[in-house]
Amino acid sequence: MKKLQPMIFSLLIMSGVAIYYGISNYVSGQISLKNLIIGGAFCLPCIVFFLRFPPNVATPRKQNQFIGVTITVVTIAALFLLSSASYLKAGAFMGMIVGASAGGMFFGRLRNLTSFSRYLAPAIIGAAIFFPLRDITFDVLTMASRSLEPRVRQGQKILINNLAFGAKVPFSQLTIISWGKPEIGDLVIVSGTNGRPYLREVQSIEGARVFVNIDGWIPHERLLAKATSL
Repeated sequence: MKKLQPMIFSLLIMSGVAIYYGISNYVSGQISLKNLIIGGAFCLPCIVFFLRFPPNVATPRKQNQFIGVTITVVTIAALFLLSSASYLKAGAFMGMIVGASAGGMFFGRLRNLTSFSRYLAPAIIGAAIFFPLRDITFDVLTMASRSLEPRVRQGQKILINNLAFGAKVPFSQLTIISWGKPEIGDLVIVSGTNGRPYLREVQSIEGARVFVNIDGWIPHERLLAKATSL
């Protein structure tokens, strides 16, 4: 079996994460079947192209693994900082990377890619890791409505702690293990009846139920994360 080039391996990981992201969002009701089909019709041909027509890459005799890991970690940290300033949409960003890479290989495959590709591969892996990691740890969003004014103003940044109530499967609301309890006055992210997440304030607690603004009494299982206004 022919060994995959690092560049192709990283792009296959990115493509796989993008497809999984689309399927998970369709299952949770956040995108339509039409959008899922369009995304799949875009990613799947790119995967076939990556496997059938790999670029001619000048691979060095000895790879420095420390440099690769460092590039991956720096990429993840940089994307966290960038996302906190201007939110990065996972589907659009990953699709852009996959499409740009496929296009670059298609139009430039007659030329040997320079050795910088061995540094680009761990950066792509870092980007593929970043989006699932952000979804299950910490995120920064912008308040889109006035439902919690004056406490949270429209347009204000909000820090989301996705680990407050447990660990979940990336890009879904399926909890692997639960921990933590809400307190009165907490800002929380709840799962709406349509499957979408919403920012609410805990106003009362009774056993396994919590009372939040707008939605009223909801079970503890619908609490997805804690939020803090910035």
